[in-house]
Amino acid sequence: MGIPRHVTHLSVGLLIAAGAVFASVPDARLADAAQNQDITAVRTLLAQHANVNAPQVDGMTALIWAAHNDDQESAKLLIQAGANVKAVNRYGVSAITEAASNGDAAMLELLLQAGADANTSLPEGDTALMFAARTGSVPAVQVLLDHGATVDAKESWHNETALIWAVGENHPDVIRLLIEHGADKNAYTKHVEWPEMKKDPAQVMSKYPAGGLTPLMEAARQNSYEAAEALLRAGADPNLRDPNKLSAMVIAITNIHWDLANLLLEHGADPNDGSLEEAVEVRNADILRPGNRRPDSIGVMDMINALLAHGAKPDSTLPGPIPDKKALGGGSPVAADATPLFRAAKAVDLVVMRLLLDKGADAAHVLKDGSTPLMAAAGIAPKIFMADEEKREPTDDERLEAVKLCLDHGADVNAVQTAEAGGSTALHIAAGKGSDRIVQLLLDHGAKTDIKDKMGRTALDVANGVTHGPAYGGPPPVHETTVALIRKYMKPAPEPYEIVQQ
Repeated sequence: MGIPRHVTHLSVGLLIAAGAVFASVPDARLADAAQNQDITAVRTLLAQHANVNAPQVDGMTALIWAAHNDDQESAKLLIQAGANVKAVNRYGVSAITEAASNGDAAMLELLLQAGADANTSLPEGDTALMFAARTGSVPAVQVLLDHGATVDAKESWHNETALIWAVGENHPDVIRLLIEHGADKNAYTKHVEWPEMKKDPAQVMSKYPAGGLTPLMEAARQNSYEAAEALLRAGADPNLRDPNKLSAMVIAITNIHWDLANLLLEHGADPNDGSLEEAVEVRNADILRPGNRRPDSIGVMDMINALLAHGAKPDSTLPGPIPDKKALGGGSPVAADATPLFRAAKAVDLVVMRLLLDKGADAAHVLKDGSTPLMAAAGIAPKIFMADEEKREPTDDERLEAVKLCLDHGADVNAVQTAEAGGSTALHIAAGKGSDRIVQLLLDHGAKTDIKDKMGRTALDVANGVTHGPAYGGPPPVHETTVALIRKYMKPAPEPYEIVQQ
């Protein structure tokens, strides 16, 4: 019978093509049976000489499914029937990577004995050894190493090794085994240099993670305490630095992992690596990072005291910037060259201020932008601070005490910020906030009333609400009592005048 007239040549072509496609689809019944862990169907199909290597549409073979399901009985039958142990699906996944992901040492041995490659990897270079190391299975890792797996192979995304994968999941026994087989305990991951991003309040982060971490830094970030201990006992260097010049101990402190930070300190970490500054900053941070995997036996003050006991200089500074926290609600960390005292003064943290000053901290220390601890205490302060291990706003008495501590220990009452920072003195800052008792204390200690800031304003002008140009949120408030107080210290006292706000 001929082809009906209503069937076009295009339709005929499609029918022929469809027939060719259906004819070329392999018989995947064996792969389906292995996927469903139906051993009876597997035996029956093998007895019928079904194609043992016929893949499903995504390339999954019966042997890959058997490895995925830890089905050793099916795997043995399939291998005996000639299954290709090196077959991969469309994503590059093979039976051996599935067995490694399960930490199945017996399956790995079976596959390797049948000719599988111990250095099998995904297209991006993730090796079977990496997957086994991540599971924490020492037998699985041992099998791969015994069959020639390269211990320091690196994947292409971040140049991570099996050791890094084991550290990230806190598997100390695997770490020790890998190091015994020559794993580089100080190997760096890839440093990714991202394009500079414009800072914007609406951005979640101003910079992406840059990598460039050693296994010990990874342990510090992840709070993999046992992993860190294994690395340190094997001789890992605690004083290597990441691309931001930060050490593993600073990374641990930034992420609020006190026990791990103390472990690093006790194993030779440099107490002057910036950890003291960061501990003071974290103590008074607006927000904290995600919780720990394990509870800490010590707290932040224990860490601060431990650092000082190990020789941390009270005026040491960070070697590089701490990566920005989340922009929304993340607070505003101080400059990298700030001393611990500046950080404590900024937060009106009297407990830490007294401790640092007792240890010889310099109250007259000047940052690159001209700011001093006195200025920080006078008003460059957050809304909250740590007091009695709880967050709350500092009282006026506490702010006054912070200023007094700085003055009593030699702070320069007339130090001036650089023009880029605003050109203010401590008196400008206190006057702008209407802090009369602080203004009075500064004046009693010789604060000059004629110093002008970047906009040409004296402290009196600032108290009077003088501004030049538009001000965010409207013109500054006028603090009449502060104006009257400053006038008393001006010689000769100027005649009252009317301020025209712009």
